[in-house]
Amino acid sequence: MECIKSRALDSTYTKSRYRSLFDQGFIHWEDLPRRYQEDRVVLIAESTLRREISSMEKVLGPNHAAVFQLKAALTSILKENHKLSEAEALQKEIFDGLQTVFGDDHGDSIAAMEALRGIYLKQDRLNQAYDLGEKILTLRLSEQGPHHPSSWVARGNLAETDRLLGKLRKAELEQQLVVEFFELNFGDSHVQTLSAKSMLAATLRDQGRTQESLTLQKSISALKKSTFGSHSTEYLSSLGELAMAYDNAGQWSTAEKRFLEALTELQANAGQDATLTIFWERHLSRAYAKNGDYEMAKKFQLMVIDRLEANKGKNHFDTLTRMLDLAEYYVLKKKSTRALKTVCTVLSRQISALLASVSVPAQIAIEKSISHMTMEDGKLEEQIPPPLSFKDFNNKVENSVALDALAIYNNSAVILVKLGHPEKSWPFIIEVLDGYTAIYGPDDESTLEISRNMAAILHKMGETEAAKTILQSMRKRQSSMHGTESVKFLPITEALAAMMDDQNRPDASIPLHEEALQMNLKFLGPVHPNTLQRIHSLSLAYLKKEDWPKIESLNYDLFFSDENRGPDLDPEIVLLSGSLLNKAYEGQNEWPKSVRVIKQMIQKAEEAYGQTSTRALLFRARLATVLVRMHEMEQSISISTDIMQELSTTRGHSNHTVVLDTLSCLAIDYFDHGRPEACEKLLMKVIEDASETLGAEHRITQVSQGNLEGVRRAVARGS
Repeated sequence: MECIKSRALDSTYTKSRYRSLFDQGFIHWEDLPRRYQEDRVVLIAESTLRREISSMEKVLGPNHAAVFQLKAALTSILKENHKLSEAEALQKEIFDGLQTVFGDDHGDSIAAMEALRGIYLKQDRLNQAYDLGEKILTLRLSEQGPHHPSSWVARGNLAETDRLLGKLRKAELEQQLVVEFFELNFGDSHVQTLSAKSMLAATLRDQGRTQESLTLQKSISALKKSTFGSHSTEYLSSLGELAMAYDNAGQWSTAEKRFLEALTELQANAGQDATLTIFWERHLSRAYAKNGDYEMAKKFQLMVIDRLEANKGKNHFDTLTRMLDLAEYYVLKKKSTRALKTVCTVLSRQISALLASVSVPAQIAIEKSISHMTMEDGKLEEQIPPPLSFKDFNNKVENSVALDALAIYNNSAVILVKLGHPEKSWPFIIEVLDGYTAIYGPDDESTLEISRNMAAILHKMGETEAAKTILQSMRKRQSSMHGTESVKFLPITEALAAMMDDQNRPDASIPLHEEALQMNLKFLGPVHPNTLQRIHSLSLAYLKKEDWPKIESLNYDLFFSDENRGPDLDPEIVLLSGSLLNKAYEGQNEWPKSVRVIKQMIQKAEEAYGQTSTRALLFRARLATVLVRMHEMEQSISISTDIMQELSTTRGHSNHTVVLDTLSCLAIDYFDHGRPEACEKLLMKVIEDASETLGAEHRITQVSQGNLEGVRRAVARGS
């Protein structure tokens, strides 16, 4: 309920049958804002509304119902088009006017507060949204009672803000009650019931309860189809949300199909350039990548970028965002030159667009820097243009334009760090922090997130103490804002622990990892992927201290017991637990236990990736190595012979080099245990394969060649 409800133009607000029904919560009327929102010529709609408001204010006065109604419609358009500061100011004006006429507790004043709360959420000002939500709920309970639908909507909205703040358990309990109320009183297909269920599904997802979230999302999608029709926006949106639920559950093939289904309908009914279409297209390309179809992901990205450039322009935010997605793909595929070229292009376009709107002293120097970009390979990082500072474009462009520019700055900085250029990302992250601090305030969640990015960049630049100071300050600030009962506290603790790990200080990192693990267990539960990753981080810290019993206790149940992990867990997480458990047993010379673990790892890798996958071959090579320690030479040689016959199937895979390296070391084990003929045979196969796939100059090729010559000399001397 984010707009003033339509009613007669008299200023006395005569109570009618319609008004009585609305007061009972059975009518939700927003035709006028929706009519303008659906107008494709948004600027015309906006300017028309401004003229109508100006005229109505002169004729009827600023506090007339019609004026409030038109202002609410304009606020709605401004919000949807990301002119959030202007929308906020206008909504406050509406609220002040209604408060003057009717007071805080009038239904229209409360509706204006709800609209303002929605703007705060759009701005990521979650604490202000929560405070206003509490006030709304108090007023609803006082004026309309605990059983009125509006009171329950307010409860649901407050619970959703709890979720966004990371208070997941509290949010879930409240959302369960809201769902039960609307199901009991309005049925399972009522719009408010479906909305409450969607919020609950999101909370379950955030807790890592992916199967429960997925089941609930399926039922929501089916109900929206039967209620609104297969071509409705409500149903099409639910298809995308269902695809996201499959994605979160790790069922990426199904997610890909669902995204395609949603996009086909959206393109036919809403158009290719609709916001929702573009949003789900982005997720579809990510689904392709998660399925390992990187070429399709790239092809799809390029196709969408071409269309966005043609229809929205080369400098449009959507175009630049998709280009940065493409750069992320290049980073993933280790195509650093292409990634850097893409980031340079994005930044030059974004900065050029800003320069076209402002006139500043630094303009000539920046334009000259951009004009001299050649995009030639080699030292591309030297061509990254300097950022236009936030103070130079603040208040000279629309607030939404400034926020879009800061988002491009931030995302580009993150990619530059991944490419090994943290010093080049630093000027951009400084501007982002200045901008977010000015727009949102220093304690806003978005500002704190940028501070965390800044700490990460400082750490990469070798300024670890400065980075640690920032994170410790953030911990104190988050603690004072939310206490330690919020998931928001987690990322800072984890980042501090990671910094201690990088400095090889396990004694300092282990308490932080322990704290992070306990928070994950408390907030997210034992099977959430984040919790399992914390187990691994803690195990790796103990590995530096060679604390084998600790590593075993952390990973044993996770690896062997299905009850200790979710049904859709990434197999890599399970295999990592197996690797850590195996290291613990090898460290204690418990070879039979090690063999048991490795055999389980081989089975899990074959189930997940195939019998001849690099993962399976790598674990089989490890098994052969452990069998040597147990003096089971014939069995070890048999395994390594089978691996050599299957090596060609893994060429081009990311772990093929690791398999070759492991086999090269295994060959020396054979020699050390009196089997030079097996050693020579294995080294010859490694050299043959490494020469073809890695080249004669590669380390593995040369080391293996040197070892082979040494083995032959030793055999000749012995004979």
